Amino acid sequence: MLLEVTALRASYDGREVLHGIDLAVDRGDVVAVIGPSGSGKTTLLRTLNFLERADAGRMRFAGREFEITHMKRADILAIRRRTAFVFQNYNLFLNKTALENITEGLVTGRGMDKTAACERARQLLARFGLSGHENAYPGELSGGQQQRVAIARALAPSPDIIYFDEPTSALDPELTRDVLEILCALAREGLTMIVVTHELAFARGIAGRVLFMEQGAVVEEGSAAEIFSHPRQPRTAQFLKTLSADQAAF
Repeated sequence: MLLEVTALRASYDGREVLHGIDLAVDRGDVVAVIGPSGSGKTTLLRTLNFLERADAGRMRFAGREFEITHMKRADILAIRRRTAFVFQNYNLFLNKTALENITEGLVTGRGMDKTAACERARQLLARFGLSGHENAYPGELSGGQQQRVAIARALAPSPDIIYFDEPTSALDPELTRDVLEILCALAREGLTMIVVTHELAFARGIAGRVLFMEQGAVVEEGSAAEIFSHPRQPRTAQFLKTLSADQAAF
């Protein structure tokens, strides 16, 4: 098992927003996390990658076990070097080019030779249809291009797992399709991913396992076929029906 968390709890402004989450992810797994806004999906990802600190819980990562609230900074940094995060609003450095956004972490964070880092970045930009945009700044790129740069940046250090937080929420339908195709390709290659998404067709097609969250708890968990075709919980069925109707209408 690559990643396992048990009894994960987190609070915001004195209000508990994650109520004892359990999650296990093996290498090559693609886990989709769905649910209404405010259900704790983003907070779950952010606590897994230590962008926010949890109040309680245990984590097992790559064979090592930790009490989350008592982890040493060195342990947190070691885990974060083996993970990556793709944000819904891209989170690129606005004063750096597409190439520099990718090479920055490789050179300063991981000590990679600059020439090797640039070669790695160029390969990824070419893979995602961004050849010729190496020297473009984020403000000169479309939203879809910025998100592709962000995905390239996440892939550059070859992480064990990537967390995707609503990677298409800021994109129009055509650009959404482009980004989802990239994620599907990564899944086929065996990349381990946890994807928070509202794109139900995508989640159904790509995920080996689906979590439905509401009010900071996992209401239901199962295979994509189980969740989308035969949900056990009435609340899951209601959410899927409502969101499916909304997306069809759109």
